[in-house]
Amino acid sequence: MASMYTAVFVLVAVYFENVYCCDSSWIGHNNRCYLFSHDTEYWIGALQMCRELGAQLVEIETAAENTYLKAQAQVYAKDQFWISLTDIGEEGSWMWMSSKASINTTGFSDWYPGQPDNHGVDQNCAALYINRAHHAPSWQWSDIACASRNHYICEKPAGEGEVIG
Repeated sequence: MASMYTAVFVLVAVYFENVYCCDSSWIGHNNRCYLFSHDTEYWIGALQMCRELGAQLVEIETAAENTYLKAQAQVYAKDQFWISLTDIGEEGSWMWMSSKASINTTGFSDWYPGQPDNHGVDQNCAALYINRAHHAPSWQWSDIACASRNHYICEKPAGEGEVIG
């Protein structure tokens, strides 16, 4: 009987080893927690809201993270989500606002073809955007005016949880 309890404990411990401890309504992936907003904010408001939640506006660092976020964005069925990428400091020099890392330094981007284009106005903020104009709608990055109201994605490290019981 003792060996049966040991086996069950080991299985539970292995299962919970890969579970991320995220707050309610946040989703966990690769030791990060993400919140896809239900409200809309201007870009600067999205930055502030994420900070209020103890997080940051999402910085997409890898193709794998980008693929995951695009799949989740599809589930939420919104048209665009703010990310923390901006060229407010210098036109054409895109950087992640929270870490101040240049997009050239991180080595990853996923702009729509022809983006960023500043499209006749000051489009200094970036969003994960769905282009529904094509036969197969796809999510990629686009520069848009920071004064637009959009949904946003916050991120923070997953918490350290403990199994009780």
